[in-house]
Amino acid sequence: MKKPMIKAVVLTAAAACLISSCGKTGISDKKSSGEQESTALESALPQETENTASTDTASESAESSIDNAVSTDSSSTDDITIVGSRVTSNYDNLYMDSSAGIDTKLLAEGHYPSIALGTYDKGTFTEYKDTYKELSDALNEYNQSRYDLYKKNMDLCKEYAADDERFNDESGDFYGYYYTVDMDSSIQRSDSAVFSISEMTSTYMGGAHPFTAYTGYNIDSQTGKQLKISDIVTDKDAFIETVNEKLHEAYPDIDSGSIVEDIKQTVSDMYDGKDDINLQFYMDHDALEIMFSQYDLTCYAAGPEFISLYYKDCADLLNPAYTKTTRDFASNVDFSRPLTISSGDTSKTLVVSYEPASAEQYGSDCYELTIALDGREFKDIIEYTYNISAFVLSKDNKSYLYVDCTSDNDWEFTQVYDLNGDTAAKVDDFNDIAFYSSAPVDPSDFIMSTRGGVLSTYMLSCHYDLGNDGSPKRKTEYWWINSDSELTLNAPVTLSVMDSLTEDGSDNGTNTEILSGTVLKPVRTDNKSWVDALTPDGKYARIVVDTSDWPQKVNGTSIEELFDGIVFAG
Repeated sequence: MKKPMIKAVVLTAAAACLISSCGKTGISDKKSSGEQESTALESALPQETENTASTDTASESAESSIDNAVSTDSSSTDDITIVGSRVTSNYDNLYMDSSAGIDTKLLAEGHYPSIALGTYDKGTFTEYKDTYKELSDALNEYNQSRYDLYKKNMDLCKEYAADDERFNDESGDFYGYYYTVDMDSSIQRSDSAVFSISEMTSTYMGGAHPFTAYTGYNIDSQTGKQLKISDIVTDKDAFIETVNEKLHEAYPDIDSGSIVEDIKQTVSDMYDGKDDINLQFYMDHDALEIMFSQYDLTCYAAGPEFISLYYKDCADLLNPAYTKTTRDFASNVDFSRPLTISSGDTSKTLVVSYEPASAEQYGSDCYELTIALDGREFKDIIEYTYNISAFVLSKDNKSYLYVDCTSDNDWEFTQVYDLNGDTAAKVDDFNDIAFYSSAPVDPSDFIMSTRGGVLSTYMLSCHYDLGNDGSPKRKTEYWWINSDSELTLNAPVTLSVMDSLTEDGSDNGTNTEILSGTVLKPVRTDNKSWVDALTPDGKYARIVVDTSDWPQKVNGTSIEELFDGIVFAG
């Protein structure tokens, strides 16, 4: 289904002009405007969970981590390892009559995140069992808190909708007007030192505009303790001074839009958690990111504000136990801010942005992508897309940009760019593979997917490695089938049956007659001429398919005649 618009964080142009040096020194209801904003802030903003560790314990843990660090600089280290993880968005709708469901008026729709630790095995995400138990427990608490917040907001939707006359429309248009609760989480860092999540919660409940809150959630991967800003910062006074300076550098007019008496004092109060209002931050591979939502410092029209404190520039302010990162990494690109990347023995500042291209020149659904390396711009036109996300994959001190694009019918494709020259350069277009719902974490082992069409239509996934030229390199010649579909034989058929799947995809089975009525579950394919399917007794049948003509055939018989359960899209 085609989405009507790109969902992107709207930022002032000044946000792209952050200075990198550190220095040493709405929800709306029928209440009044002020009451509405207060309610929105309290309900839409994910609240920081109290850190159960005592101050002494947290201090001892930090000191121990510092002692165990290789050095006190903030460079990458082999001591830090990547932790596999994924985010799942859980969708839910609220109807006027819950028993009637889609046959009644939609009151609200939305989604909330859940995060798990694990790795992809044979194309399927498998959660860790005994690894990083403390971190897993902390993420379970996080998931529960986000679900609780989502339900709280949905309850508010129901309450406010009861007094919203716009829901009394009897035209029969069930979807013309409704509220939204969209809670998005992105894993910004996932390693053995820090697990860091950035969050954007956008709610609309009938007011003049939606309310969007930017928050962060940070966990010590070893202890499972939620990290406060005081765990990360080693010099509060210098930190507050630096944040204040960078806010005014990045947003020169910030004082004119301020709703607080003193921005510097307000930042200090947020650092201390005064009145249960906490400074929001997350950590990624190269920087500590500080976030201020609308109404934190400035009015709705002026905010939000974002600043970056880069580890390499702020070693005197930040705890090196948490600024140590992996040498190789894959990172989500935030279009709102610069990212530091490695190229050989040097580092560069990367800024990625995009905007609609000229409709007259390129037609609709086309965007101009701009990739700036230390200010030197490379531009490219991406056609036939309506949603863009981007990732940096860095391996062996070489970095590449993967741009994931969504097109009609939710088809996705990938554009790859080399970031290792003075300016970016196009590597290639990969029109048949993309990340889809699987964001990369490890550049040496990541999942990309496509749609398959042998025996049925289904999503396929394969393990990839970052090639020397930046291209995604398949690690196997076959694909794993991401589907719960089953095929039931309508007649007996002779197929090669293997005791187990071979690592190289070869067929080492024995010809065996499989009886009519047997249910087979497709599990992998070369997406050309064969499918391996799980049998009821735990073995695997190699189904060789003739795809040279339509309909496809197995042993000369049409697949739709031979099997029940064949489904092709379109």
